[in-house]
Amino acid sequence: MRWTLILGMVLSVTSCTLLESGGGDDDDDDGGSGVGGGSGACGDFSLAHQQNAQLTYRYTDSHTDAYDIVGSWTVTTLAPSDGSYFARTRTELESEYLEDYLGINDFEYRCDDDGVRLVGYESETSYVSSGTDVYVEAVMVYREPYPLSLPASLSVGDGWTLEGTYDYSDSNGSSTSYSIVQAYEVVDQTSVTVPAGTFDAYQVVGTAEGAEAWTSWYAEGVGLIAHEDVYELVSVE
Repeated sequence: MRWTLILGMVLSVTSCTLLESGGGDDDDDDGGSGVGGGSGACGDFSLAHQQNAQLTYRYTDSHTDAYDIVGSWTVTTLAPSDGSYFARTRTELESEYLEDYLGINDFEYRCDDDGVRLVGYESETSYVSSGTDVYVEAVMVYREPYPLSLPASLSVGDGWTLEGTYDYSDSNGSSTSYSIVQAYEVVDQTSVTVPAGTFDAYQVVGTAEGAEAWTSWYAEGVGLIAHEDVYELVSVE
């Protein structure tokens, strides 16, 4: 379930983010290049409407002894078009069991008064595993009504549900539909320090049937700053 929150925050990326000190004042949904704090077209916790903001996260996953994975996750927001907002993510990972892992995803979002809604993505993934080259192209499209990924505002005690159905297909011949229901609750507001700085952040806990709960932290005018002990915001360009 972790990946779905990441998509949502991303720009939700999936929320986007900026450094604690902030900068610029372009909150409009005009595709401007400025990266500024405060409320924008996609709410107080997402910069989905910003153009060319590049956010880099450190990825560290040592949840099992078998897979000690490190790498980076970069989110670049793209120009809005026809009511949609876009982001490209680039994931580069290293592991004893994976070589040359590269994942590139193009996400599409819609924003309304409630916040950021997921539309879908196209992805390319390549890596080497046990000497075998692997390359997969995939497409995921949510059916309307699009699920709410991240609300326009957050306060302690707030909650929302990410609920929707999406169709998935890939170059391996897989084609299927999934339904997803995830519940989120804002449980605390606290100071959080990551490589990019120290932020006043909201702690959000996600739950889903059959999965362990997961936790992320968001800062107003910033977006996602950390997810579990896996993603930490490192820089913004």
